[in-house]
Amino acid sequence: MTGHDAWVLVCRLFAGGTPVLRATLSPRDVAALSVLGKAIKLTTLDPQFSLCPHCQQHRAQVWGDGRGGRNCRCPECGPVIVETDDVAALTLDEDWLRQKMRLAMGIESRDGINDLGDGVWRLGDARRSPVMQIVKQTGLSWSGVNRAIELYRAGGDSALKPAVRGKKKGKGRALTDKQEAELRGFIRMRRPWYYGLEDCLWSRLAVMDLIEAKYVVRLSERVIGNYLGRWGLTLPTGQPHGRCSSEIQTYLDRCYAEIKQQARTENAEIYWLNKPVPLSTDIWFPMATLAEVLPEVSMAGMTRKKLSMVSVVNNQGKVSWAISNGSFNADRQIKFIEALIRDTKRKVLFLILCDQVAFRSEHLRHWIRQNSQVIKVFPEHKDLR
Repeated sequence: MTGHDAWVLVCRLFAGGTPVLRATLSPRDVAALSVLGKAIKLTTLDPQFSLCPHCQQHRAQVWGDGRGGRNCRCPECGPVIVETDDVAALTLDEDWLRQKMRLAMGIESRDGINDLGDGVWRLGDARRSPVMQIVKQTGLSWSGVNRAIELYRAGGDSALKPAVRGKKKGKGRALTDKQEAELRGFIRMRRPWYYGLEDCLWSRLAVMDLIEAKYVVRLSERVIGNYLGRWGLTLPTGQPHGRCSSEIQTYLDRCYAEIKQQARTENAEIYWLNKPVPLSTDIWFPMATLAEVLPEVSMAGMTRKKLSMVSVVNNQGKVSWAISNGSFNADRQIKFIEALIRDTKRKVLFLILCDQVAFRSEHLRHWIRQNSQVIKVFPEHKDLR
């Protein structure tokens, strides 16, 4: 029934004449999108208003949070974070529809299409052309065949030789190699607040703001992610539950609904603390350029210590992290959690440990008990015995 559902969706978009929020599509409509392909174009609705991502019932005004994100205040759900996908909409590509209709009716001429009003189009006259004969014999598109003929007439066989696609490796980057080396040193040696930023932990947005402040270049979060990936700093993706150890997954299957309800009652934010991962010292160890940008840091006594990254992710997918030069011991774990508490705008922080082994020291557990008013950790040590 996917083909039928796809045609129903096309008719619905054509009859409505306005974009439709992707979040409001039924599962059958979403499944039909894979069949339609280029027939559907992505667009956005009024960026100043959004349908509440939680209840999908109320439209609310969207406000910026001052950090690159957006929120809306739903009369039923309260403040809700608005992601890019929440305002994504779909619209029908009418050029695609007219092209398909011309093919279906055997209109092979290249006459212009006239809009006669009220959804009535003049698609052209049923004249045959040499290009369409080649299209039928080869299965290629009209534009491709016509372009090949024009190239051949202009330059012969050599004009039809396919060119090497894409950019050469290393070309088109917004940052130079020296700037990348400096950035790795900035991130490894200091926290964001040292450079005048608001956050205490690094994130894509913090790196974006640092690049803009240092090099007057504004990059997107996607490009920032590409740079971090090239530096070997792969941020966690997917559902946090799947990154937990099997023992903790069993615990969450039993208790997560209760944890989530408790967080809602106490107006707490849930973060998932991931197991530290090692980083390549060949990439992240300060280079000679670091001595120029951080002259107060002595390079003489530095050794190539073990580097590791520890990260947290909230239920909205925001990832924050820090890099540890040496072992990520209990004292550094406490400093990391303190920085996370300062970055969290709510009064209470719920922290789910994805790996109990990495955070099992008695010193850390004692500190958590002393600060139980602002942080609660799940599972507790006794829950896994």
